[in-house]
This record gives sequence, C-alpha cells and structure tokens, in this order.
Amino acid sequence: MKLTRLNIKEFKNLINFNLDFTDKNGITVLIGNNGCGKSNIIEAISGIFRSLYLITDSSKRVDFDFELDYSINIAETNHEIKVVFTDNTFTITSNQDGNITQANTLQYLPSQLVALYSGEESRLWKNYYESFYLNYNTAIISNTKNIESSQQMLYINKYYWDIALLVMLANDIDLSGIIGDITLDTIDITFNLANINRFAEQNPNETLNFIGGLSQEKEWMSTDLEEFKTFADFETAIRMFKFLSVSYLPKTESNKLITNINLTFSNGTETNSFSEGEKKKILLKLVMDVLADDKSLVLLDEPDSHIHIAHKKQIKEMIENSERESILTTHSPTLMNVFDEHLVYLQNGEIKGRENAEILENIAGDEMSISEQQLILNTTRHIFLVEGKTDIIYMENALKTLGDAKYDTIENNFEYIPTGGASGLNLFIDKFKPKDNQLIIAIVDNDTAGNTELKKIIDDEKAFDDKDYFKLKTSANTYLLKLPRPSTITSDQYEIEDYLPRKRFLEISDDLIKTFKSLKGFNLKKDTMKKKLASKCEKGSYGKDDFLEFKKLFDLILEIKTN
Repeated sequence: MKLTRLNIKEFKNLINFNLDFTDKNGITVLIGNNGCGKSNIIEAISGIFRSLYLITDSSKRVDFDFELDYSINIAETNHEIKVVFTDNTFTITSNQDGNITQANTLQYLPSQLVALYSGEESRLWKNYYESFYLNYNTAIISNTKNIESSQQMLYINKYYWDIALLVMLANDIDLSGIIGDITLDTIDITFNLANINRFAEQNPNETLNFIGGLSQEKEWMSTDLEEFKTFADFETAIRMFKFLSVSYLPKTESNKLITNINLTFSNGTETNSFSEGEKKKILLKLVMDVLADDKSLVLLDEPDSHIHIAHKKQIKEMIENSERESILTTHSPTLMNVFDEHLVYLQNGEIKGRENAEILENIAGDEMSISEQQLILNTTRHIFLVEGKTDIIYMENALKTLGDAKYDTIENNFEYIPTGGASGLNLFIDKFKPKDNQLIIAIVDNDTAGNTELKKIIDDEKAFDDKDYFKLKTSANTYLLKLPRPSTITSDQYEIEDYLPRKRFLEISDDLIKTFKSLKGFNLKKDTMKKKLASKCEKGSYGKDDFLEFKKLFDLILEIKTN
C-alpha cells in the first residue's frame, strides 16, 4: 500500500490542505511546532479510514470533504485507487475495475491501519479506534469472527508491553539491539478459569483452545520460554499476538481469560524496569515487524520520544527495514536529520518552510547541520543573520562573559544563522519570511564585501547616515545592521574580530612566530588569525575586559528590539 495524495477541504486548522506523498518513498515525517497541524493530519487520516472501513454506516463518516489517492496490490495486480468524499457521499474508483460499490469497498482498502501513540491523550483512541477494538474482541471470543480476520484499526500503546515482548521472544525475533544480551527467564501467567470454562461451553473457538493449552486447567502457570513454546500452539507471531490480546486486554473482568502476565529476565528485571525509550522501541518493533503487512498503513506519533539521542537512528532503521507505508510526527532534530528526504514542514496548518529549508541549505551549506536548520525553521525566537560561525562564537561568549543582566533578552531570545559570508544575505532576506512577531537582524562587517552586499539589498546610499541600522520596507521586522565602529579603529573598514583588544592579535602572532622553522613553512594569514582568535574565545581564554567593545553592538541590538 502506497499513499499518493491527500486533500482536505477543511478540518481544524487544515484548510484546503494538500499533501503529496509521491517523493517520500513510503515514509512521511511531519515536523513543526505544537499547533502546526501534525496531530490533526494523523487524526484526519484516522477519521477517513474509519469512514471507509464502516462505509455503510453513515453516522461514522467524517464531517469534512476530502480526496485520497493511493495504490494497493490486489491479487497480484496493482490498483490505483481514488477516493472522493463530498457532500457526505463517497465516490471510489480503481484504474483497473472502474467504479467501486460500497459493498465491495473493503477489498480495496489497506488491510489495517496501525497507530502507535506515545502520549496520554485518549481522544484519538476514543473517537476512532476503541469501537474496532471492542467489536473485534467480542467477535473473536464469541466465535463470530475467525482469528485470521483483521481488526482493521489497531491502536498500540503502553498496555501492550508484556504481550509485545512475549510474542517476539517466543517467535525468535531478535531484540538484542533493544534489550541487550539479557534473556527471558520466567513467564508467569494467571488465568480466569471461570471465564475460560464459561466461554468454552458457549462458544468454543481457537482462542480458547490456545489459552486452554497454556492453562492446562490451572489458574496459574510459571515456566521458561522454551517450555512456553511447547504449550502454546500459535503457528505465527501475529496469531499469538491476537490470542494474547483478546484474552488479556479487555477492561471488563467478565471478558478476561488472562488476568496477569509477568515476565522476569536473567538480570532480575521485569518489563516495567525497562526504560521508557526501550519500551517505545519494543512497541515500534512489534508494529513494524509483526503487526503491519505490505497492505497496512502505519501512523506513528513521536516514536522517538524518551529515546536517547544516540539510539534515534535505530528508529529510522526499524521503519525503513519494514518497508511499510508510514507517517510519523516528531520534534527531534536528530530524527529530522536522518529522515531529511522524507520531511514535511508544517506551520499553522499549511505546508510551508520547504522553501525556507532550501534557502537555509543554500546559504549555510556546511555551516549548519540539517538538525540545526530544523531548529531554526521551527523556532519562534528572534534570528541573527551573521556571516559565519566565528561570529556566533564571539557574540555568545561576549554575552556570557560580560554577564550584564540588561543583555539577557539578547542571550535568551535569539537564534543564529551563519550565511557563509556577506553574499548569502541577499538571498535570505529576499526569500525568507519571518514568523509573526519574529525579529530578524542581519549583522554585517563594515568591509568591502559587507557594503557591496548591502547595496544589492537597499538603493538608498544614505540609509546608514544617521544610525548603524536600517529597517527594510519590503520585509516586516527585518533589519540590516552594520557593525558600529570600535573605539580602537579609525579605518572605515573593520570586522567583528576588531572588537577584541590589539594585544590578543599580537599574542597569536607571537605564538605563530615561535613555531617558525623556515620561511617556506611560515603562515600568517588573516583566516588563520580569525580561527585562532575564535578558538581562544571558545575555550574561555578571554575575560570581561576583552569583550567591552561588544557592548556597542549589543546596545544597538537592544535599541532595535525596543523600537
């Protein structure tokens, strides 16, 4: 199953929303700040497929118009499916079979929608998934459905931890990358014999046969993994999952066949002792390797939450290796970085930021990693445009070392974007649009390169006659700022390094001269000096007196911010 396109006319903040999946290679990663629309897309897709799975029940239909295109393999033939829902009416067509009637719709739908949800919010579960769970459990235990049938909409959360571990370990699925080299020592299961016997008399079925084989008419079993396999007649991992889920997870005690599952491992730990990150990866492994098939659609809500940054790349591997059509949301810069080609940037219910991302990539190049770019794209803080990373080092260390409370608003409320030199300013200012109430201040050296670039942006040669900054009329809240002249400089040309005392330049020159061995090997270039100054600054070698000239720059920034 492969998604192609989704268009939503109006659902919450998704207005005339169009999402193209064709270049995502089966994995779509939704990113953006809280309220940008990520969760609304997940909810809309859940609502759409609930409407389709229950197409004959008009009361279960979504309350918004939409179009959905996807491809699915049916009987070795690929079908391009188009679903149009408008004015509470479905029109469904296949490129192979033409118009599809409501009675025949199910065979053209994904085998199931599997959602892995990380939060405590139950609205998605209550509104879209719970009824499928309750109806499926009732049908299986009452023998009106075969265990091979699909639940269609499956919602996985923390209640599946023990089942997930037991299913995968019993089926020899490798979990060493998640739980290490520990092994499962003891399996303790408590049964409700009264319920087992009651259902066996009323509706004998495969689930009861499975549970009966485990219980051996006893209320409790304690065994190891190998012995458990001899008792459990399950054939496949997915069958075992269904048997255990139907028996253990019903909330109503009168429907429970299993009342408790407890797993103890070789190091003495139990399931609850695993970290939140480990448990999240266990459930993701269950979804991608056991539950979802090639006709499934998988929805993953922040699958990397609670997972250590060093292990986040495992998330990509687990999702990619499964080759299941997946949509996931994330805030993680690391996950954004590894999934770069799959990203969809959202802002206030609209797909935006791809242009901004391309601008950042073009102007920053190697100056910023993809994860750093995503932090900038998603920030609501103000932005400094600076010529290079060394400018960031100077400004950040000056603010920190000066320790002046009046500059706290600068230190705490601005992000930095290195433009790779003055030449990147024009592209950024022309194309990159600030968010509401977001201030962008472009800081340029007062040198030939900086002044040349400023002339490309503004025509008025006298713009900086009265002060060292200028507000652009063409871009709200965007200012150009030329470095104010340091008191130690009389020249018309100077750079941010000139805010440091002369003695710091002389020290580096002396250090370089001391390494002199031959004229051929001697090197005292401007870039070398800049790198040495930045390195010393970053290491904390300079004190408050070394940064006093930076106050002129910071005071000017405060003036802009106040105005």
